[in-house]
Amino acid sequence: MAVKMESDINSNLIPSKVLRSDFSTVGNVFLVLLDFKPDTVNRKSKFTLKTIILVAILFWLLVSLSVHAGYESESEVYYNSSSHKIKISIDKKFLIPNEYFCQIHTPYLLVIVPSRIESFKVREVIRETYASLSRDRVSEVFGQKIDVVVRTLYVIGTNDNGTTEKSVFFENMKYRDILQVDIADTYYNLTDKMLHALKWIDLYCKHVTYILKADEDVFVNIGILVEQLKRYIPSEKGSIYGHIFDTPNHLGVLRDGRWAVTHEEYPLENYPPYAQGTSYTMSKNLVRKIIHSAQNFPYLHIEDVFITGIVAGKIHKAELVKLNKTSKWGDGLPSPCGFAKNQRLAQHRMTPHLMYQTWKALMSYQITCMTYRGRTMKH
Repeated sequence: MAVKMESDINSNLIPSKVLRSDFSTVGNVFLVLLDFKPDTVNRKSKFTLKTIILVAILFWLLVSLSVHAGYESESEVYYNSSSHKIKISIDKKFLIPNEYFCQIHTPYLLVIVPSRIESFKVREVIRETYASLSRDRVSEVFGQKIDVVVRTLYVIGTNDNGTTEKSVFFENMKYRDILQVDIADTYYNLTDKMLHALKWIDLYCKHVTYILKADEDVFVNIGILVEQLKRYIPSEKGSIYGHIFDTPNHLGVLRDGRWAVTHEEYPLENYPPYAQGTSYTMSKNLVRKIIHSAQNFPYLHIEDVFITGIVAGKIHKAELVKLNKTSKWGDGLPSPCGFAKNQRLAQHRMTPHLMYQTWKALMSYQITCMTYRGRTMKH
C-alpha cells in the first residue's frame, strides 16, 4: 500500500533562524523611526509619515508572527496528525471473531501471537508448550508459580488457498483460539494485523490487565514474565515492557533491505525509542489510545516502531521499561538447559524442535539437564 506525506507543507516551511533575523532588523528600524527627525519635513507631515510607517511595520510584524506560529519542523509535521492525507483505517472484518474468548474468566495476561495462516505446525507447538499454561488454574514452571489467568490467541490473515482456509476453520473449531482478520497475510500487513488485534481486545477483552505480543518464532517463559510484571505498577499514561531500543545506533531508519522504509512513509532519519517487536508487553490502558491515535497517521509496516515507539511512546508518552533476560537482535540461541538455568524470559528465532526441548528442560530440569554427577547436560 503506497502512502504519501503532504509534501507541500514541508516545501513552504520558513526556517526559524531567518524569521529571528528579520525580527531583529525590523526592531532596529522601529527604534530608528521613534527618533525620526528630518529637518525638511514640518511637524504635521512628520507625525503623519511616522504613523503610516509604524502601522505598516506593525502589520508586517503581525503577519510574520502568524507565519512563525504556524512554523513546524519536519519532525513536528510528521507527528502532527492533521498534516497527513492518507491515514490508517482499522475497519477490516473479523472472519473468525471468537468474541467469547475472554468471557468465562478475564485473563490477567493475554498473549497475542501474529501467525501466518499456513503455520499450523508452529501453532500446535506453542499450544503444547508455553501456551499450555493458558488455563484457569494454578501452574508452576521451573519453580515459578503462575496463579493468574493466562490465555493465548493466534491472529491470522487470509490467503487465496481454499484448502488452507478450510483447515483453519477446523483448527478453530477444535481449539477456539484463532482470530482471523480479513487482511492478506503478508509481512507488510503485520502492523494492520496487530492494530485489529488491539481493536478486538477493546471490543471483547477490555478488562485484561496485560497484553503480550509474541512472534510465532518466540518462546516465552510465562512464569518469569508474570513474576516480573507483578513488580511494576503501570504508568497512568501506559507502560510497555520488553527489550527497549533507545540508543542512536539502534534508532536509525533503514532505507534498504527487509526493514526498508521510504521517505514518504517516514520522512525523519531516526525513530523514537521503541520496544523490540519479537516480544513486548503493554498495559491495558494503552489499547484504546493506540487504536484511536493510529488512525491519524500514514501506514508504517515496521510494527514495533509504529505501535510502541510512535503511537504509544511519542504521542501518548507511555513509559518504556526494560525487562531483564529477554532476547535481542544478535543474541545467540541458548541451549534448552541454559535457557531454563539462566531463567531467560523470552527467546526469538526458535524452531519447533527447540521449543519442545526448551519446554522439556523447564518442566523437568533435574531429569532432562542434570547427570548423576550434577553436571549440566548439553543439548
